[in-house]
Amino acid sequence: MTETEQDLFTRISSSEVSVNTLCTEYQPLAIANHNSNPSLASRGECGSSRRRAGKVEENCGVAVKCNAAGSKPSGTTHSARSRAASSNSSATLSVPSQPNHDPTASSSGSQAPPARTCDNINFTQINLHKSKAALGDLTLFIKNKENPFILAQEPHVNGKNIISKVSRDMRTVSSSSTETRPRACIYHHKSLCDKLWILDSLNTRDCTVVQTKVDGRDTILASCYMDRNDELCPPQAFRDVVNYAKTHKLGLIAGSDVNAHNTAWNSRICDKKGSERGDKLLEYIVENQLFIENQGDTPTFDNGRWTNAIDLTITNQLGHDLVDRWNVEVTGDDRNSSDHNYITFRAKSDKTSSPNFKDISKTNWTVYEEKLELLMATNADKFSSIDSIDKLDEAADLLSKTVLEAFDSATELICSSSG
Repeated sequence: MTETEQDLFTRISSSEVSVNTLCTEYQPLAIANHNSNPSLASRGECGSSRRRAGKVEENCGVAVKCNAAGSKPSGTTHSARSRAASSNSSATLSVPSQPNHDPTASSSGSQAPPARTCDNINFTQINLHKSKAALGDLTLFIKNKENPFILAQEPHVNGKNIISKVSRDMRTVSSSSTETRPRACIYHHKSLCDKLWILDSLNTRDCTVVQTKVDGRDTILASCYMDRNDELCPPQAFRDVVNYAKTHKLGLIAGSDVNAHNTAWNSRICDKKGSERGDKLLEYIVENQLFIENQGDTPTFDNGRWTNAIDLTITNQLGHDLVDRWNVEVTGDDRNSSDHNYITFRAKSDKTSSPNFKDISKTNWTVYEEKLELLMATNADKFSSIDSIDKLDEAADLLSKTVLEAFDSATELICSSSG
């Protein structure tokens, strides 16, 4: 079988922190930390774009989920119009029963995406740390899973930059370029080949994208790696995927190592670059009405020296409705050689129950600011005597809880059953 060719807490110090500053900088915490808030404030228009073409062989998809994130709109709404450069490489595909066309191709010879639906997919999201041992551990981790689908970042590759296989029953999807090491791919079970449509025009070194039907809904599944040194966060390749889903009214489930820090997803702010990237990413998520599916405070990264949450499952509204049972699984060093933990979830629309959520569009911001000011005054002593890392962490937790409490008191609770 042919292998796929590829390629702090912002400072809290003893200095005074105004309520207005808190309202502006920290209110996204309140929104993004509510796992079931599907309502976002900003409504920016996203234009269509030209997209990079890639070559893919013998493979298909993976997926991910996100919980609602949002924030009060700031003064200016930025456009998310794509500016991806087109590529000269041709698109090829050798998946059984799989057409070799983009669903939106203008050619009269193009075919519609496969009608067969992918139900009850078991998703795994993982950064493999370029490790062959981690790849072997992944093989064991998914061994007994039905319809395994992996959104992988930094996969192991050989000396020719070709991605290594997981097992004989798993197929790989990625960009075909071998000029540079590929940093994103999708592994899926061979039984899903005729149910996945590879979106060649969106596949790049750092982003792998397929389209399928989940419970009858046309949905994009994407794996994306976000380079810490990129000035644009999220990168253009990811923006193209979001724009594509929006333009064609598709669901979106994306798994990504974002290399960005923000307490909105319980990530510790470790340095200025990580914090700045986190702010940019959160702003983009809010403006484009996306969801962060991450739940709880279990770190997604653990290298033995420090831990953090830098792996996100991001969805749009249609994708959010499909994601279920999102979880971080800590297996131990003997069962996972990567420095990232496994993220698992399922995708189906027939959830037994849908949680209620806080609708940010119904937030009374005057009440929010008044409540926040009162709570900050009550806890002023906690923020004026920070002289150790432990106290800094305690202050960060307290600020997060304070913002959430103010948000809860000023925002209407919507019952999901009411629509």
